[in-house]
Amino acid sequence: MFYEVSDPPEEMMRRQILMAMKTGKGWVDVGNHTLANEFLEIAMNSLEKLYAQLIKKSTSEADSHVHKADVEKDVFKVLSYQAESSCYLSLLCYNFGVETYELKRYEQSSFWLSQSYEIGKMDKTYSPGQEMLARVLRLLATVYLEWDYKEYQDKAIRAITMANEENLHPAGFFLKIKILLKGCASDEDVSSALTELLHHKFSLDIFLDTAKLLLEHEREAIGFNFLKSITQLFEGSPDVGKAILLHIKLLLQRMKEPLAKKMIEDITASWCYTSLHAAWQSWGGGEWGPISTKKGVYDLAVHIHL
Repeated sequence: MFYEVSDPPEEMMRRQILMAMKTGKGWVDVGNHTLANEFLEIAMNSLEKLYAQLIKKSTSEADSHVHKADVEKDVFKVLSYQAESSCYLSLLCYNFGVETYELKRYEQSSFWLSQSYEIGKMDKTYSPGQEMLARVLRLLATVYLEWDYKEYQDKAIRAITMANEENLHPAGFFLKIKILLKGCASDEDVSSALTELLHHKFSLDIFLDTAKLLLEHEREAIGFNFLKSITQLFEGSPDVGKAILLHIKLLLQRMKEPLAKKMIEDITASWCYTSLHAAWQSWGGGEWGPISTKKGVYDLAVHIHL
């Protein structure tokens, strides 16, 4: 029980501070952040009053320093408990953000996710971590994208840029390109984002998914150039065949047979057969016959297309 007394004795104030701190920490431990913050606020206010009372009674500068050091120990404890509560609160707000997003309540979701990020950034000691903060921001960017990308495109870009600064993750780069494409960004802006993506050592799949996304949004020139860059990037990898087969498949889907044939001619003159065979089997294909001719590779590409 806490009493409001105009000028309480020092002993009473110290007991009240100790009780408020212990009670607040107890509520932190069980996850009741509202009650925790109420009691920790009482403790902090009481510490301020105690400090003022002690300074008033001090007879020398030395006394003042002693009293200050005494009070600062408890102030540090209270601040630590408040920061710990903030970490839990950040995660709680994130969970609310996820729930409201799944219910398509985008305005509420954006509020909770913004709160989660702001609270998580307040104290690095008890922060949920950069990976978690980046995840919060990626979901916030997704919320803006699905809510009304025309109105909130700038906010979506800002959120995903901050996410990528917090923690490099392939999902963040993919989402940034998706936002740019949906917002009808210029080829220059999209190409800039693709160049940034190519500078990071992510798995081949994220690059192939990005290429498909570009073609889905009718960015053919950029998309096919990007596929060439992927092939060059993974030239020494046994997985390069996946990129080559996807390139041929997309060319055929878009009725660009001359380009597909030209690419096949280049393949038959190179060392790509082993990589192509591995890629074909990884896609669920069976055994194939000899592909030492252009027709063999072309038949394979047509089969993939069908």
